[in-house]
Amino acid sequence: MSCKDHKKCHTETHTFGTDDIATSNGIFSLVPGENPIFDDVTCNHNKTLIDILSLSAGVLTITIRTRGCHGVITEMLGSGLRRVFQVEDFESLTINSQDTGAVNVIVQKTFCICCEEEKEESSSSSSSHRKYQKKGSSKCNRWHRPHKKCKCGRAAK
Repeated sequence: MSCKDHKKCHTETHTFGTDDIATSNGIFSLVPGENPIFDDVTCNHNKTLIDILSLSAGVLTITIRTRGCHGVITEMLGSGLRRVFQVEDFESLTINSQDTGAVNVIVQKTFCICCEEEKEESSSSSSSHRKYQKKGSSKCNRWHRPHKKCKCGRAAK
């Protein structure tokens, strides 16, 4: 089922960073150790393209966390090299560096937003649905709670 199958849903694409290194939009200074770069704290279902260019002299360890399918993706990236990842349900990007350095990062996230006015459910409703609602509030992404079953490119059974 796609985002557009729902009447009150639409897709959005947000992009952070640029290929134009001269603008420094997307360039992160790295210190030795773990460097958090990007955190997605929403529960929106998303497809995310992550483009990373190492501007550091040493080897970097890239860690991408997703909700569900692959959980954690860990890759090594050498000096001056570029790597592009496309992931589903992106959660965070962390780069571990041995030395000080820099990295250029472009993150393009396409996600689904669903909002509708909901009424408080009756006491006979399940508590799992009630915890996502408040009387008179607008609740977004009700149907995008974390997936129980991962499909990861395979046809649904």
